[in-house]
Amino acid sequence: MRKYIALNMLLLVAALLSHGQSMLRVEHLNVEDGLSQSSVYSIYQDTYGFIWMATGDGLNRYDGREFIAYKSRLKSDARGQIKDRNINSELFEDARRNMWFAADEGVYCMDRRTSEFSILISKHEASFAANVAGIDNGTVWVCVTGRGVYGIDVRTKSKRLYPFTDVYQTVKNESPVVMDAVNTESGIWIADLKGLIFFDKVKLRDRRVLLRENIAKVYCLKSGVLLLCTKNGLIVYDPVTGHERFIPITVPGWQEVYWRRIVHDDVAGSYYLSSETGGAVCKLNLVTGAYELMQFQRNTITRMYIDRSQNLWVGTDGAGVYRVDVKPAKFYCYAPDKKDGPGFMVKSLYRDETGVIWMGVYGTGILRYDPKTRKEETVYKPAKLMGMHPGQILRDTAGDIVAGLDDELVWLDAKTGKLKRQVKLPFYPYMGNAKPVVYSLAEWKKGHYLVGTNHCLYSVEDVGGKLRAGMYKRITTDSFISGWVYNIFRADSGIVYIGKRNGYSKIRMVTDSTVEVLDSWHNTVPVRNFYRSTDRPYLWIATEQGLVAYNEQTKRRRVFDESAGINNSYIYGILPENDSVLWVSTNKGLTRVCAHFVPGDSVYISVRNYTSKDGLQSNEFNTGAFFKSADGMMLFGGIAGINWFDPGKIQANPYVARPAITGVYVDDTLMVRDTTMNLKRLELPFNKNTISITYRALEFTLPEGNQYAYMLEGQDNDWVYTSNDKVRFANLAPGNYTFKLKVSNNEGLWNDEPLELEVVIVPPYWQTWWFRALIFLAIAAVVIGAVRIDVNRRVRRKTLELEKQHALNMERLRISKDVHDDIGSGLSRISLLSEMAARKIRDNQMPEKDLGNISTITKELVDNMRDLIWVLNPENTTLENLITRIREYCADYLDGVQADTQFSFPDAVPSLNISREVQRNIFSTVKEAVNNCVKHSGATRILIAARVDREHFVLIISDNGKGFDEQSARKEGNGLRNMKHRIDVTGGVFEIVSGKGIGTQITISVPFVLLGTDPDPEVL
Repeated sequence: MRKYIALNMLLLVAALLSHGQSMLRVEHLNVEDGLSQSSVYSIYQDTYGFIWMATGDGLNRYDGREFIAYKSRLKSDARGQIKDRNINSELFEDARRNMWFAADEGVYCMDRRTSEFSILISKHEASFAANVAGIDNGTVWVCVTGRGVYGIDVRTKSKRLYPFTDVYQTVKNESPVVMDAVNTESGIWIADLKGLIFFDKVKLRDRRVLLRENIAKVYCLKSGVLLLCTKNGLIVYDPVTGHERFIPITVPGWQEVYWRRIVHDDVAGSYYLSSETGGAVCKLNLVTGAYELMQFQRNTITRMYIDRSQNLWVGTDGAGVYRVDVKPAKFYCYAPDKKDGPGFMVKSLYRDETGVIWMGVYGTGILRYDPKTRKEETVYKPAKLMGMHPGQILRDTAGDIVAGLDDELVWLDAKTGKLKRQVKLPFYPYMGNAKPVVYSLAEWKKGHYLVGTNHCLYSVEDVGGKLRAGMYKRITTDSFISGWVYNIFRADSGIVYIGKRNGYSKIRMVTDSTVEVLDSWHNTVPVRNFYRSTDRPYLWIATEQGLVAYNEQTKRRRVFDESAGINNSYIYGILPENDSVLWVSTNKGLTRVCAHFVPGDSVYISVRNYTSKDGLQSNEFNTGAFFKSADGMMLFGGIAGINWFDPGKIQANPYVARPAITGVYVDDTLMVRDTTMNLKRLELPFNKNTISITYRALEFTLPEGNQYAYMLEGQDNDWVYTSNDKVRFANLAPGNYTFKLKVSNNEGLWNDEPLELEVVIVPPYWQTWWFRALIFLAIAAVVIGAVRIDVNRRVRRKTLELEKQHALNMERLRISKDVHDDIGSGLSRISLLSEMAARKIRDNQMPEKDLGNISTITKELVDNMRDLIWVLNPENTTLENLITRIREYCADYLDGVQADTQFSFPDAVPSLNISREVQRNIFSTVKEAVNNCVKHSGATRILIAARVDREHFVLIISDNGKGFDEQSARKEGNGLRNMKHRIDVTGGVFEIVSGKGIGTQITISVPFVLLGTDPDPEVL
């Protein structure tokens, strides 16, 4: 698990500061926290802010809360997988955000978008001695022992070797191992066991510039000067002038130390060096040569790295990685590890004008500590005290240090610390077996003291140079003097506030035996301390249940506890930074409280909390252990030591965290990792609409103190602030959303531009606009179609009515024409022949011929009338009726003709309606054809045939008569033209085949679709 430790507990040589010792915050990470292995060989922070660690078991990416490991699997030959577990080189990032490093198998490139690894230089070329020097202008530079310098094109992955020309590096099997290589603008500096080589990137050639053993690391300054880590110190080497300066750096108790790593804190200007073994780290001032030493449990340090937030990362061989916050400390600390005693619980504090701190330490006595010399001295320790419980320490008007210790007060010389005088508090029978113990102390006027104990309030007076102590006997009925008195706060004009286990009292001291009670608050809330505002009527009260803002004029109180943001409601002490800014000590650290006053007797606060992770001695502080000196320095004591600080110099963490989305889960199944690079838009179907998003704030000063704010536009109306690093959105409705993420560092500094992820829940097709448009169009089409059908139906009905009316009119015209042509002309002829016959009878002539003609014409009229009636009969409008009529007519007409007559008609005829016009034309054509056959052909055999095939009705009339010439007949005769015209009008085909001596055949063919129908007979 993640562990925070105070680095000064591991110091080999303590850091010397102008005011004392700062507490460096250290985080320890190992396999318990998710690191794949505790041997860390390289550390790097990428462009996005993630920390990468190369280990003996793969590559790790760290986001402040979680590790993701990339390492070889059983099927190590799988394409795109890393084949190594041991990654032992520096890590580099190219312009495409890909990672480059060397391992046992060779030099790798990791494609960040696909998480695939490819080997660019194999182990046969590089072996274990490959050293990636850096990347510039699209080229990765790699130095290989005994071979030379490789240049690898980032884009094409092509490589080129520039062999070494140095005599030492070209000796086979004896080439000194390349220890380090650093890429600069002009060339590459290479350190090997023989010294220093420079590879000129313009001339593409190497040359040795320095013969020197034990150079382990090269660091190039902006000026071009090189820093060379070596045995027992650092070489500052100017390659232009050849000038060298050696800075000795030794470790007390070590015979020699090999400095192996170096990093630079650009902000503070400090350099950090680490030893090859033993875990020593040196903080070096390069200008003065002064240094400070610290030690990491004697582990072998394999790598150091400083991130963009001034965190020093220290990788070790077997002990994981340490992260040290090297930013300027907020709090100075003195917290000695007293393993052989009662610990270092500080119960009272005072700081004199020289900066020396006086402390009442439980079980030890009165101590003083000089931060400048870092010397601790016990100035008073009684031989026999029941618990060595120190009470409050103050400086009286005489200039002496007055302190309570168990049941006595002591006066110490402020310069020498020697005991000047002392007084023991009297013990009264009603106290039982519990002797009085001093908790609080105040000098209300010169030589007159009030002493708060666990029993009551005592008075101590200096009478003629003699000290006299006693309880306020004459006013014992006043409750303010009885009970546990934690604090005595002296204000102006003789006013004193007394904090008790059961509330507080405000009194004015008149004499040693006379007081005036001005105010009191009697309840079960213990009061630990006070601060009275100078320009407002507010009294701030530290209680065990919160910080109370008490308006002494209106008697109104307001309590601030955890709900107001204070880290703990158990308040020990209050020190004012100014009248509106207070520092309070609690059971969970220190809190800076900013009071905001509004009209109408109201006040609210804003807070900033600090804990042991910020450099405090611990999270728990103590009653009475707080003091503000004349120069504004504040001191607080707790169960493990003391802290002191200048509140005006407390600076918030200035480094902005960068938001990152580290995972997207769809229906609680991981879908995408590392979305910072790969995912800007997430599109999901409507039935996969529950998503969870994990996110991080990439700032590593105190990762668990980072805060988050998210908003899902389209669902949330405002930002949601949280300390949780995961959010779940269930059953999102179809639509477009935008997930926005803001983050803050551990002290509430928020990033300006939020990270955005577009989320699209695709609706089901029946909810899409195009489907709705299609439905609308379909409905519109159905409506339009229905309207059109109705309109067409109405039009057709009207048209049909018009057509029927027209057909009726035409039929009437045709009937009248037929009656006129056939019957009218016949009757006219009969009338004429009758007149001729009558004349002949008058002339006594025989009219046999005329009467015969009349008979013939009458017969023709009867036949024509029968045909007309048949056509007009609505029951005779089918093809079957037509065929039957033709068969009957031909049989009657050919009866008695001296010729062999044959008929061929189908047994089954389709039920097809036939228009009267088509019926009349076909029937008339058949009549004329049969008539011509009988009258003109002289045939001895006549065939009348009808057939119905799949699509046509066919009639054939043939004879074996004398025939005729078709061309002559077509030119001279109207009969053939009339017959053909009738059939053409119906849309059918009329064919005639004839020749002299071979007979004649007429074929009539009409398609079924052209037979047509007449209007409804009922209309007629």
